[in-house]
Amino acid sequence: MKYEARINRGRLNYKLLAFIFVNIEATNDIQPFRKAVSHLPAVLECHHLAGEYDYLLKVVCMDTQDLEQFISSELKTIQGVQKTNTIITLSSIKEEINR
Repeated sequence: MKYEARINRGRLNYKLLAFIFVNIEATNDIQPFRKAVSHLPAVLECHHLAGEYDYLLKVVCMDTQDLEQFISSELKTIQGVQKTNTIITLSSIKEEINR
């Protein structure tokens, strides 16, 4: 038997889900970035990528103002964050946790 808890983000007022692509400026900025991101409550997931961007963050916020504050005051103040590209989710058709 398997048990899991699922949290309704909407009931907790975290209604905005966004994906943020991040580019890191230099190799020596990678570890400080990883450490900082792992301590940010808004970040649900962080993935290291191959391709145009270095990382993909799955972020949850209350609204667009909360997202703006997160990007401007938290994410972009991390050492080495050079560029970001944010995609806002309109709805989620299927969403599962790792099994």
